[in-house]
Amino acid sequence: MIRETSRSSGVTCAGLDIIRASEGYMNNMRCLVGLALVLCVTYSFSQSARVPAVPLITHDPYFSIWSMNDKLTDGPTRHGTGAAQPLAGLVRIDGRVFRWMGSTPQAVPALRQTALEITATRTTYHFEERGLKLEVSFLSPLLPNPSSPFFLQFNPELPKAQLRPLME
Repeated sequence: MIRETSRSSGVTCAGLDIIRASEGYMNNMRCLVGLALVLCVTYSFSQSARVPAVPLITHDPYFSIWSMNDKLTDGPTRHGTGAAQPLAGLVRIDGRVFRWMGSTPQAVPALRQTALEITATRTTYHFEERGLKLEVSFLSPLLPNPSSPFFLQFNPELPKAQLRPLME
């Protein structure tokens, strides 16, 4: 809206409201750019931040096993309280035994962990050794029952593993 005179001084000031409107527009743009910057930084941090514990087996708060290490082979698996609940995972490749989960037996070499994916219901570890890839997935059995939002059913599923050549 263009006004011919300014209300405060009575001086002719064509376009004053347009200038004020463009200043408001610039303030809005600064806010949007700031918000976009915060979201980008938050997203990039969330992709690189280390989680304190990774769920492996979750049945209920009294029975759950977690990995509290950077790599699945760096230490024993633990209960949510921190008490050791050691699990061991071994695989034989070309006649040699490798450890993919747990810190024991220490005489068995650990597979090289290459990636970790965590979603709301699944944890997947990726390993590579001697030209082969190993993927191990842990599925959370706590899925909501459609008839009641407060009831959770137990769907037992063992970890699934796939071993395939790197050349795929």
